[in-house]
Amino acid sequence: MRAQEKNTKGFNLIELIVVISIIGILSIAAFPNFSSWQKERKARNAAVQIKEVLTSINAQVKRGLYSYVQVYFNETDVGLEVLSKGMKIDSFTSLINNREGDNNWYDADFEKCDITNETLKPDPAGFWDDWGGSSNNNEVRRILLDVGSTVFEGAICFSKNGKYYYGQEDLDGPVESIVVCAKETCGVDGDGFPNEDLNTNGEDDYLEKRNFAYRVLWTRFGDISLQVWNPKLETFVDK
Repeated sequence: MRAQEKNTKGFNLIELIVVISIIGILSIAAFPNFSSWQKERKARNAAVQIKEVLTSINAQVKRGLYSYVQVYFNETDVGLEVLSKGMKIDSFTSLINNREGDNNWYDADFEKCDITNETLKPDPAGFWDDWGGSSNNNEVRRILLDVGSTVFEGAICFSKNGKYYYGQEDLDGPVESIVVCAKETCGVDGDGFPNEDLNTNGEDDYLEKRNFAYRVLWTRFGDISLQVWNPKLETFVDK
């Protein structure tokens, strides 16, 4: 007696075309959400890393490893460079007690956080003991972030008691913060709030705008915080 042959059947050409078409339609529908997620993720991760750099270097001031530190920001062709530097107690004591010369470090406040000498970057003042990308010291670091920001070039410097806090260039002012957002949608107004450049499709689209802007704030005493832009409230809120 012959065994009954199994009735095997695969996809025919029409069914295969239908399946591929459905997958294509679903992919097209999902792409905007995936693209928005990617942009939000870049901006969020960048803000978190900036906060960690600021928190870490200020922790070394409080622990006594450094007496004076700087965080330098620079917009490059490939992204936002963030570089932390540290000055040890011997160097700091020597400089702060030196009152000789017309432009000595004791009198010239701007020199304490100097970034203006192009030929000596990343240490234009010539007195930082350690800085990221040059030192093997894990307390200082250099990171490169694929985001846009409100800072083209600037620096902030901290000391233990806040006495020698200074900002330079784009960070020389009353606003003690930096806003980061996805490169494709980064734009802020004169007050540092996201403007309509964040809305790339020209419509009042909450999903288009909600995820792309984060703000890292600090105080002269090294208190660091993170906020996210809320377009419904039209302000930044704590993250």
